[in-house]
Amino acid sequence: MTQDVDRLCLTLSTITTKVIISPFQIGYYTYKVFVGTGWLGTVSIYGLFFLGTVVNRLVMSPVVKFVVKQEKCEGNFRFKHMQVRVDSESISFHVSGLVESVKTNLSLDTLILAQQRLINRQILLNMTRYIFDYLGSIISYLAIAIPIFGGQFDDDENISSIVSAYSFVCMYLVYSLTSLVDLSSQVVLLSGVTHRVAELIECLFKLQTEWDITTLHTSSSFANITQNLQRRSVRGEEASSDSNCLLEENAEKGLSISEDDQQPFNIAFIMSEVDIVAPGSTKALVTNLHLDIRKGDNLLIMGPSSSGKSSILRVLRGLWPAARGTVAYDFPPGPKVVIFLPQKPLLTNGSLLEQIIYPLRQDPKDPVSNDTCENILSLLDSLHMRGLVNRAGGLRNDPDWNWNDALSPGEMQRVCFLRLLFHRPQFALVDEATSALSLDVEEQLYKACLQHNITIVSVGHRHSLKRYHNTLLTLDGIGGWKKDTIYQECDEINPHSERDMSSL
Repeated sequence: MTQDVDRLCLTLSTITTKVIISPFQIGYYTYKVFVGTGWLGTVSIYGLFFLGTVVNRLVMSPVVKFVVKQEKCEGNFRFKHMQVRVDSESISFHVSGLVESVKTNLSLDTLILAQQRLINRQILLNMTRYIFDYLGSIISYLAIAIPIFGGQFDDDENISSIVSAYSFVCMYLVYSLTSLVDLSSQVVLLSGVTHRVAELIECLFKLQTEWDITTLHTSSSFANITQNLQRRSVRGEEASSDSNCLLEENAEKGLSISEDDQQPFNIAFIMSEVDIVAPGSTKALVTNLHLDIRKGDNLLIMGPSSSGKSSILRVLRGLWPAARGTVAYDFPPGPKVVIFLPQKPLLTNGSLLEQIIYPLRQDPKDPVSNDTCENILSLLDSLHMRGLVNRAGGLRNDPDWNWNDALSPGEMQRVCFLRLLFHRPQFALVDEATSALSLDVEEQLYKACLQHNITIVSVGHRHSLKRYHNTLLTLDGIGGWKKDTIYQECDEINPHSERDMSSL
């Protein structure tokens, strides 16, 4: 955006002068050339102008394929930016911003290389353009020679002054015509950057007039939320005893970022007296919610559409702020502890292996071991997805696909669920992660997670999911909620449930 502002100022300062002066220049110097050299000199200059345009067109043709390559690379780079923008929520859930940054930078490097090759091929094009610029001065002298040798001037006139005066007039006409042609491309550039700068000004004005402190909280990381809770505690605001305990522990020991940290965590999240309101709305989706995500307590969140089921996960991940109450966590970042599977499957560019180890990144200097690849192939076999390896040309091969187009919704959900089985986190929070799968595949995936002692928090509509959970959180869509124990013996919900009586 700063580059657009710079282009706008530079182009506007250049184009304004040319727009005002060029019509008068061309008209004046065309008249002066006609008076001094006649129609033949004027036609010669305009003929050179059109000839140079044709030659430049012929020289430009071989460069087309390099332009196509550069445009393709630029399109891929913009598509990657679009993919990051569209999938920003999924990327945030996966905590994979670093991986996407590396992939985006790789697309940028490819674009720069293509642009460099294009520039090298444009040398001949630029040479022809400069040649015709210099030919303009030669044509100006030839145009003057015709009336001189034709006897248009008297013998007693100073020929040197005539040549000097009319050569300047002819060369300036050539320059004015060239500047007018160049002006068209600058007008297009000016229109584009003006639109983008106008959007920037509108956004800045909107932020200045409608700024709300919750915007900061919405984009805050878990660590910032924890610090905010600490400041609230200092100001005397209430927090649950469990939350205060978590805050004190985090303040003392900080957060580890080790991916191999397998220390067990009894409580992953605590929500106390939480109200959830969608950004930009005033309607509460959930009110006065009390919820602890504990090890071994598999929680199923159900309710009608738009009742706030996915919103609970967004608040837990820190994507949305809590309108009221306390949200705290006690675990280090990394896929070995907590993994979110958002409602929309996220598949990045790269090989099938990169899809499964996501959000970790494959290091070229330290590739994934063969034993790990064999384990991944065993997981693919267990889900009857070995054919996908053949379609992709191998586990490590990059098929240069758009995975979202190459795979069916069910295949995408199975690939994303494979990440759970590969990373084996202590907690997995999944949002409609098996909605496109059959019941037998769903059973296979959930049983595999339970066998690996993965505590699952699921959002879903299927009643078949109750078989794999101990607790049911039901939302009523008007802010109320109730929490029941699921008894697997009879697959019924405990009638003695914990309710928010004020909102039901």
